[in-house]
Parts: sequence; C-alpha cells; structure tokens
Amino acid sequence: GAADGPRTARRSGMPTMPGAAAPAVKQPVLSDDGAADSAAPEQKEEK
Repeated sequence: GAADGPRTARRSGMPTMPGAAAPAVKQPVLSDDGAADSAAPEQKEEK
C-alpha cells in the first residue's frame, strides 16, 4: 500500500515533468513550423 502511494505520486510527477518539457520543446518546434508555413505562402506568392 505504502509503495503504491509513492509510486502513484511518482508516476503523476513523471508525466508532469515530461508534459512540461513537451510544451517547451513544442514551442521551438511550433516556431520553426510557423516560419516554414510563413515561408511557404511567401514562396507561393512570389511564384
């Protein structure tokens, strides 16, 4: 029982950490994607 408690808490903590890291990683990725998306329309307009 005691082991299950801490394990559950640790499990909740682990997903939270990766979750926070995921958004942080996604932010830069989104910025790159945004730049690529912006560049794509620009290229089409140039054509």
